[in-house]
Amino acid sequence: MAGVTVHRAAATFRDCVFEDNATLEPLTGGGGVGIAIDSTALFERSTWTGNSSMAFGGALTVEEHASAVVRDSTFTGNSVAGPGHHPTSAGGAVHVGNSTLVVERSRFQDNVAGYVAGALYAIGTYGDAAGGSSVRIENSTFVHNRAERHPSVSFDSPTEGGAVHAENLTSMQVIDSRFFENQAQHGGGLNAYRATVEVRDSVFRGNHAVGGPSFHGVGGQISVISNDGVDESTGGGVHNRPPASLLVEDSLLEGRYGATGVAGNVGGCLFAQGDSYRAFGLLGTPQAGSLAENRASVTLRRLVFSDCDVEQSTLQGSGYGGALMVDVADLRLEDSLVVDSDAVGRSGMEQAGGGGLAVLSHSHAVVERTVFVANSAATYGGGVFAQGADLEVSDSVFLRNELSPGVTEACTISYGAAIFSAPHDAIGPDPDRPDQPATGFVADSLLGDNVGVAIFDDDRSDGPINDMRYHGNQVFAAVANGQVYSNPVPNFVPPFSWCISAAQMSALVVQRAGAGSTVKSLVPNVDLTQRPPLAALQLAPSRPLAAHAAGDPAPAPGVPVGFAWSGAMATLNGVEEPDGQGVFEAPPGPVALMVDDGLARATAVVVPEAGAGVGTLASFAVLAALGARRRISAPRPRSGRRGGRSRCGRRAAGPSDRGTSAR
Repeated sequence: MAGVTVHRAAATFRDCVFEDNATLEPLTGGGGVGIAIDSTALFERSTWTGNSSMAFGGALTVEEHASAVVRDSTFTGNSVAGPGHHPTSAGGAVHVGNSTLVVERSRFQDNVAGYVAGALYAIGTYGDAAGGSSVRIENSTFVHNRAERHPSVSFDSPTEGGAVHAENLTSMQVIDSRFFENQAQHGGGLNAYRATVEVRDSVFRGNHAVGGPSFHGVGGQISVISNDGVDESTGGGVHNRPPASLLVEDSLLEGRYGATGVAGNVGGCLFAQGDSYRAFGLLGTPQAGSLAENRASVTLRRLVFSDCDVEQSTLQGSGYGGALMVDVADLRLEDSLVVDSDAVGRSGMEQAGGGGLAVLSHSHAVVERTVFVANSAATYGGGVFAQGADLEVSDSVFLRNELSPGVTEACTISYGAAIFSAPHDAIGPDPDRPDQPATGFVADSLLGDNVGVAIFDDDRSDGPINDMRYHGNQVFAAVANGQVYSNPVPNFVPPFSWCISAAQMSALVVQRAGAGSTVKSLVPNVDLTQRPPLAALQLAPSRPLAAHAAGDPAPAPGVPVGFAWSGAMATLNGVEEPDGQGVFEAPPGPVALMVDDGLARATAVVVPEAGAGVGTLASFAVLAALGARRRISAPRPRSGRRGGRSRCGRRAAGPSDRGTSAR
């Protein structure tokens, strides 16, 4: 007899081993253990190794209003990706359907799914009487899990969720957890479809969104998408389902790590998309709801994005959003660092943009107190790329961002070393979406040492216009010979040339033949004659890890800290710091970054033990004074099991770490 099945019962498992169990029928799951039909289960200090099924939940299923708690356990080498697996196989280790799961201090390694969720999959069915699925993951580690289709199986959709995936009527919380070098085509670390996901005090490093000839690699660390289809989940297109909602706080998202180089083709560390099919009636999906109702909700606070790179592929639309990209979304980005992230062009094509951030059509983005440092793009917007969006930036910093690294371009084709903005034209790459002007503002911010003309407003004399404004900013542009702003519309008042200074931008009125005029500044912008000092720190996470997963080494006593500075010299915790930005593995206690340029000083201090989580931009006050979807939700039969081993009793120590945990 293989594995264990619990129906309409309560069970406790301690010190148990579930090994090499399997279900062979094509629509079955729960190779190791199946918990279902109003059952409850507790698992402590248990291991699942080498279990498999053809469709879902290679190691464990929790289904039909069941509830399970998993503590201090390991899931290793479980699979729903064997030869001939179901085309939509889900949850290499764990599958949750209309149920509740809590995972604490557990490790998932080398699990694989053929379609979605290499380690853990959760789905809630719309209309479920109990409200779908709820998952809480705490103090857990996900390493080298992947969503990867077996060569014997053909299916025309990208794989999703290298480690974890949440879908439809599902709420998921991820707290104090670690994701290392997991991979899928969409969402290398974590993926969500129309679900509600919250991530706090977690680390994502080296997860990879693998591109290919048919699909972009999207969202190396995290991806959330929302498009409805005419399918069972929408009642044949009748119901407009809510778009995805994502909250990420006090966390690190790092692309280049371990064996991972470029993190993906779109949204290197994070990608979020609302329901463009509903908003605009695309691909046979009936239009329904307002634009605001169809936007994904994305809230990002106190994050560090580091070394998140995308590379343009042969597919249209790739190469955008090195650190993050949003499309048809409401984005709020606060108190964060975005450093060393790049949008890399493809040789001979060179159409890549938004090294730090890309905000695409019909999105609304609010960026506050965020620092963009040393990001780059091959073509458009080394720091930020915005097209057909409303972008509102305030109290932020753009420092040493670069356009076309290694190439010095003329000012008239220097498309925004810091910021590029443009309207959306229906004649462009998305002709089914309506025209949308570029709107918003950049206010009370610092732009310094960006390599190229800092701001480029792509504009039109008629049709959708660029109505971006710039108020009360300070600009140090010695690298660009004082050239700060460019706009291709020739009708300027006063009659400036294309490339002008911050002071000239303050007096600029763009006049258009058939689309009105734009007063570019209501509060004067200032050309700085001297490089101001800057010191910025951001804890990620906000506190040391209190506990660690089974099989992990003891957690490091400190936390990763993102830093950036500008000036003559800087010390980090009293030691001279030669790099201008990066991630520092901090020891316990306060972290202090001090910058001295000979004339002025800037200091930032953070204290992990206090759990404050907010990197103090103490210097800032000084500066101011100066696709279609179709999935099964997993059927329930549990027949056709193949014999394996299941036993309970005191187990040996968990597997040793393979060098991929935080160091």
